[in-house]
Amino acid sequence: MKTQQIIDNAFEMVRSGKRTEACLLLRSSLDSAPKNEALWLALANISDSQRERISCLEQILQINPRNKEALKQVLQGAGQQTIDLSISSRQ
Repeated sequence: MKTQQIIDNAFEMVRSGKRTEACLLLRSSLDSAPKNEALWLALANISDSQRERISCLEQILQINPRNKEALKQVLQGAGQQTIDLSISSRQ
C-alpha cells in the first residue's frame, strides 16, 4: 500500500471513531518505513497523546531537520512541553 493510501485510510478510521486502530495502522507502516516523514506526521496529527505527538515530530526532525510542518508544530507546542530542539541542528 502506498503512503498516501495508508494515511487516507488512517484518517478515515479516525473519522469513524477508530483512532486506536488508525494509530496501529500507522505504527505498523512505520515498522517497514521508519524514515517516512509523512507517516510520522500523520501519526503526530492523530495521536491523542501529547508525548507521542512530540516524539513523532522529533522523529521527523531527525530524518529531516528542515521539515517545515514538523518545525511549525514543535514551535507551537514549545510552550506546553519541553521539546528537544537540538535535533534540528544535528547533521
